[in-house]
Amino acid sequence: IAYDACVTDGRRHQYYVSCYCYLDVYFSFFFCFFFSSRRRHTRLRRDWSSDVCSSDLTPIGVFFLVAWTVGKIGFESIVGPLGWYMTTVLVGLAIHGFLILPLVLFLFSWKNPFRFMWQMKRALMTAIGTDSSSATLPVTIDTAESEGGCSKRAANFVLPLGSTINMDGTALYEAVAVVFLFQLYGIELEFGQLIIVVITATLAAIGAAGIPSAGLVTMVIVISAVNMNLSGSASGPLPIAAIGIILGVDRILDMCRTAVNVWGDAVGAKLITRLAPDE
Repeated sequence: IAYDACVTDGRRHQYYVSCYCYLDVYFSFFFCFFFSSRRRHTRLRRDWSSDVCSSDLTPIGVFFLVAWTVGKIGFESIVGPLGWYMTTVLVGLAIHGFLILPLVLFLFSWKNPFRFMWQMKRALMTAIGTDSSSATLPVTIDTAESEGGCSKRAANFVLPLGSTINMDGTALYEAVAVVFLFQLYGIELEFGQLIIVVITATLAAIGAAGIPSAGLVTMVIVISAVNMNLSGSASGPLPIAAIGIILGVDRILDMCRTAVNVWGDAVGAKLITRLAPDE
C-alpha cells in the first residue's frame, strides 16, 4: 500500500510539473504576442523589458547560478581545480594554435607558419577583443587578402564557411570543460563515455554560433549526451546548472579559443589558395 501511494504521489507530482510547464509555454506565447505589437506604448514597454533583462537581471541570474554551484560543492574544493581547468584549456589551445596548425600549414604549403601568423595579427587581435569569429570576419578577410597573401577566391569561400563551422578551439574547450565538471562532481567517466564527449563536443562546436560564449550553450548538448549514457548507473547525472561554475572564467578562455578559431580559418584559406589562386 505504501509503495502504491508513493507511485501515485510520484505520478501526481509529474502531472503537476507537466501542467506548470504547459502554463509557462502558454504564458510566454501570449506575453511575446502582446509585446510584438507595433503600438507606441507597447514598443516602449518592450524596449524597457529588453534593457532591464539584458543589463540588470543578467548579473543577478549569473550570481545565483554560481552561488548554487559553490554552495553545493564548497568553495575550497573549487578554487584549486578551477585554476587547473583554466591551465589545461590554455595549454591545449596553445598546443593546437602554435604547434598543430603551424605544422599542418608547413607540411602542405611549405610556407613559414609563424610569418603568416604575424601577417594575420590584426585579425587575431580583433578576435581576442570581440570574442566573436563572425564579428571578426570582415577584418579576417581583409587581412588575409591584403597582408596574408591569400587569394580572394579562397578567402571569400573558406573564411565565411570557417567562421560558421570550423570551431576547433571551441571543440577543445567544450571537451575539457565537460570532463572537468563531471570530475568536480565526483563522477568518473569511462573510456566509452569520453569518446561520447569527444564526438558530441566536435558536432556541437560545428553547430555553435560565432558569437561570444556560444560554447556554453552547446555544452548542454554534450552534458545531456553523457547523462543519457549514465542513466541507471550509481554515479548519477550531472546537473546542467553545473555550467555556472565556469561562467566567471569563461570570458578569458573565450578570448583565446576565438583567436584559435580565426587562426584555423586563416590556415585553411592559405592552404586553399594553392588550389584556387586568383586568375
